[in-house]
Amino acid sequence: MMLLPLGRERFLMTELPLQPLQSSIDGLEQQTAAYRAALPLMWALAVWSLAKTLLVVLLWIGPYTLVTKRSLNLALKHSRRRWYEGPPKVASIWFDGLSLTLREIRSGSRGFRALDVIYNWRFHDPPGTLGHRLAKWWLGMRNAQAVRNRFRITKHWLAEEIRKVASSGRDVRVLSIACGSAQAVIEAVVETQAAICGSGLSIEVRLLDRDLEALEYAQALAQKRGVDRFFRYYQCTAEEFVTHACEGGAWRPDLVEMVGFLDYRSARKVVSLLARIRQQLDAGGGANHLSHKLECRGTCPPVVDPLADAVSAAARTREPRTCRWLRQRHRSSRTPSHSYHSGRQRLNRSATGVGIRKSESRLMTDTESSPSFRRMRSGA
Repeated sequence: MMLLPLGRERFLMTELPLQPLQSSIDGLEQQTAAYRAALPLMWALAVWSLAKTLLVVLLWIGPYTLVTKRSLNLALKHSRRRWYEGPPKVASIWFDGLSLTLREIRSGSRGFRALDVIYNWRFHDPPGTLGHRLAKWWLGMRNAQAVRNRFRITKHWLAEEIRKVASSGRDVRVLSIACGSAQAVIEAVVETQAAICGSGLSIEVRLLDRDLEALEYAQALAQKRGVDRFFRYYQCTAEEFVTHACEGGAWRPDLVEMVGFLDYRSARKVVSLLARIRQQLDAGGGANHLSHKLECRGTCPPVVDPLADAVSAAARTREPRTCRWLRQRHRSSRTPSHSYHSGRQRLNRSATGVGIRKSESRLMTDTESSPSFRRMRSGA
């Protein structure tokens, strides 16, 4: 495997995942001992990284403030980006300073490259080195566990919903928006293709992403898993999915999947996109979005479905801005009245997703800590 040189981070697809991740809900990672022991150290590293980043930003902005107002605005714009990404080289010697694997995660943040490393424990450091040990330790943290748990839940939900659509005797059509590597979608198709094709039905999956490299990686992964014939690929933005992937409304999906995408969108864009998705869904179809902030604690549902309990709890507690906007928007709309059930559990802000189901004509919010999760888990 090739190593990534310092300052020239670029994703190299040297190998593809050989084994799919365990998708069983019973196999969710919930290791917290190492995380709690390292929490003081991580706080110290975070404070040091922010202080160093702030110093770099201030030094970088300085000369531009003496030129023009336009130059100042440009400097502020880039400073905000640098505040998130950190200094050009490394954020901390104990994170991406000594590990090429962690540097790949940082340079590929908000993209499929970082997720690929976390999903598959893909190391760019030679075994036995300090960088390899650091990467292995950081990839075992709760945040990374939550990302892999989200993968398992997404795959499980897709496989179950694909079977439900096929059980009605219809061909299955799936749309993945901002698909990235689409590994969860591909593994769900691998799991269900035998039963669907054996019953004389077909499945078509359309992957949409603006990153050509992500689509190429998804295509290579689908070919390796032997399901490339079921997939079509579209390079466009999420707002253009109707024109390109849905062919102007001529192609209507049964299932729409998004993972970790709406977290980066404004409330106005979230409402607009969800409304357009609902308009394109076929009768009885469903859509689901999972937040990247899903934690790995407690029990999780066997299937991620919209839960009414969370919306009622959100109305009485501090809720994310997007959830509040969606609730107010749909209350004032002319759609059929919503039926919300009472819920006593406080909304877990770090485990929030948004799901819509056209057959039910309602918009709800999921939460891992809802009482319904435990009822579903126990089979009650």
